Amino acid sequence: MTHPILISPSVLPADFSRLGEEVAALEQAGVDLIQWDVMDGQFVPNLTFGPDVIASARTHTSVPFEAHLMVLNPDELASRYVEAGCSRLIVHAEACTHLHRPRDHINDLGATAAVALN
Repeated sequence: MTHPILISPSVLPADFSRLGEEVAALEQAGVDLIQWDVMDGQFVPNLTFGPDVIASARTHTSVPFEAHLMVLNPDELASRYVEAGCSRLIVHAEACTHLHRPRDHINDLGATAAVALN
């Protein structure tokens, strides 16, 4: 079975002072998804944005959002990112003792779950 190739650029290199314009430009460029690399400063050393920043950008584009959750507790945070407008959440297998639990939780929230491996 062949799977389509989707273009999903990260907003991490964006100019955050113009975030709305930046995500609108990605839509104009024809991307399939927009990825938010969420880092909590614990699972990985960097700290990026929370759900409020993502929600504020949601009004600037109709392109689906996905959140790459580089966090220690993806189960606890999943609902906040779905509420912020993300339709796909990517969790790290290393952050989950029982990987089926966040998968089921994310699906129950109405989003698609995916797994990242280090």
